[in-house]
Amino acid sequence: MNDFIKNVAECYENSSKASFRDVATEFDITLLKVRKVLVTAGVYVTDSSEQVQDLKAYEAGRRNKI
Repeated sequence: MNDFIKNVAECYENSSKASFRDVATEFDITLLKVRKVLVTAGVYVTDSSEQVQDLKAYEAGRRNKI
């Protein structure tokens, strides 16, 4: 699975004109799946994904101190 994520991210990053639709067509996946994979790879960031990462970091810090 990591290879798939890496390949999708590289496809998106290596083309200055690549859209989610182009990547979806290339890998025969949905637009939503493209977005999820790019967020997972850290290539595409949204306000929501930043909040999730902040919460994960906060929770990890809390667990280490207990």
